[in-house]
Amino acid sequence: MTNAKEMAQKGFDTGFTDTKGHELHVGDYVCICGHIGKIVFSCGAFGIFIADEVPWDTLEELVRKDSGNRPSFLYNDNFISFWEIVWNLSEDTDESCLPYVESITATGGIFTDENGHKDVFMGCISSCFATLTQCEHTCGRYYTCDTVAVANDLLCDNELKS
Repeated sequence: MTNAKEMAQKGFDTGFTDTKGHELHVGDYVCICGHIGKIVFSCGAFGIFIADEVPWDTLEELVRKDSGNRPSFLYNDNFISFWEIVWNLSEDTDESCLPYVESITATGGIFTDENGHKDVFMGCISSCFATLTQCEHTCGRYYTCDTVAVANDLLCDNELKS
């Protein structure tokens, strides 16, 4: 029998997948409604921790648009459980696929932002919690940073494959 401590360990398979079928593990980074978060096991549930805040307004709008239902979230500032996502955004509550959730870890940090532009999440390369675009506009070391160089290479390689 698996206990909570084991389930909270990085790499633990959550049993869920993102919209593209990538398995989700504790510690993976994901994008939901343009916000980057980390898969965690907290308060007895798998979910997504988002440092700034869960995009509740956007999620409520999706629920109303997709199903016509009234959203039913717990509204924890920084955490949304997988159960809340499935309950509100899936037609089948036994579904293991999380709608509107895309694994960034599975793509090596490359994701499409809310404006449709490709970007790189630096957390998949280093301990930085910014995107390549954010680094370009805010970091004084942008032109000399090795992590930025790796991120730019990843982005260029990805665009060549597309």
